[in-house]
Amino acid sequence: MVYSVVLVAQQDRHLRQIADQEKYLECVVEDDAFSIKSNSVAQALKTTLLERTNKNQRSGRMKKEDTKDLVGEEMNEALSASRAWMEITPEDQLHKFTDTLKVGESAILTLKSTLPSGIGWKVVECVAHDGLGDSSQRLLDDDGCPIDELLLPSPQMGPVQAISLMKHQEAFAKFAAFKFPDRDRLHLSCYLELCRGSCPNVDCGAKSEGLENRLGRTLAKGTQGEVLDRLKVFNSVEVLAPAIDDLRKSDNLQISEPETFPFTNLPGDRTFCVSPDKIAITFCVLGIVFLCAVVVAALALIRGRKGGNEGPFYTRSLFSSSSGGSAYGSKLLLHESPCLGQPPTRRMPYGRIL
Repeated sequence: MVYSVVLVAQQDRHLRQIADQEKYLECVVEDDAFSIKSNSVAQALKTTLLERTNKNQRSGRMKKEDTKDLVGEEMNEALSASRAWMEITPEDQLHKFTDTLKVGESAILTLKSTLPSGIGWKVVECVAHDGLGDSSQRLLDDDGCPIDELLLPSPQMGPVQAISLMKHQEAFAKFAAFKFPDRDRLHLSCYLELCRGSCPNVDCGAKSEGLENRLGRTLAKGTQGEVLDRLKVFNSVEVLAPAIDDLRKSDNLQISEPETFPFTNLPGDRTFCVSPDKIAITFCVLGIVFLCAVVVAALALIRGRKGGNEGPFYTRSLFSSSSGGSAYGSKLLLHESPCLGQPPTRRMPYGRIL
C-alpha cells in the first residue's frame, strides 16, 4: 500500500501551460498506519477478555494471580493485529491489480478488516470527492443506506473468518466507475462503525418510505450492538474518459517527427490564454493610447488654425455642376482652380470657351 500524489508547479496561478512542471510522488505506507487505535475498542476488548478469564477461573482452568498478566498480553496482541483498509479494483480479474479504470467500467469497492472477535462493524457514510474539496458526492448516509443505487449500492458483508482471537471480514459493493469532470482521480472515503458484538441493522426500504429506525441510537451502554467508535478508511483510483481526454493524455502525436506524420510545414498552435486581470490591463492601456491620440490630433488642429492656414480655395467639388445654373459651371471651376496653376486673383464671371 502506498500514498501517491501528483504535484504541478504552475507558472501562472489560474492557467495550466505546457511549460508547467509535473512531478509524481509516492510514499510507502507503514504497516502501523492500518492499526486501529481506539480507546473505546480497547475498553470493550478488555471487558470481553476479563469476562472470559473469570469463567475460566470459576471452572478451575486458571489461577487468579495470572489473570491480569494474561488479559494485558492478549489485549495488546489483539490490538496490534487489528487492521482496516479499503480497496478499489476492476471486476475483471485479469486486470485486478491495475490502478486505472474507465468511465462506466464495472468496479468493486472492498472494505476489509481484521478485528477482535468481540467487535463487529458495518459500512456507513461513504463520500466520493475530487481530492481537493471542490466537488463531492454522498454515496451512503449515516445509517449505511445508499443515496443513489446507480452510484453505489449498499455493501454486502462477507463471511467471517476466525483467526485465533481475531476475525477477518470483508464487505463488497459493485459499481460503475465514474469521475468528476475536471479531475482524473476519484477518491472514496467511508466510515466503519465499530460495535460491541454485531452492529444493529437498519431497514433502508422502510427508511426510504419515511419510517425511521432508531434501534442503533436507543441501545443502552454496554449492551450487545452498542456503537463504540467510527473508523475512516479511504482510497483512490484513476478514472479515464477515453472519448474526452485521450488526446490530452496521449503522447503519440509528435509533429516534430516528419517521418511519422504525413503533413509538413503545418502552422503551429497560435491560440493563447490570458487571465482576466491581464485583459483588463490591456484594455486600459489601449484606452489611454486612444485618448492620447485624440488629444494630439486636437492640439494639431488648433495650432494649424492659429498659424493662419486657410482652407481650400473652393469648398465645393471640382466636379459640381451647380454653379449658378450655368451649363458652363464645371468649365469655370476647372479653369479657375488653383490646382491648374491659375492665380486666384484672375477670376472671371464666366468660363472661357475654347
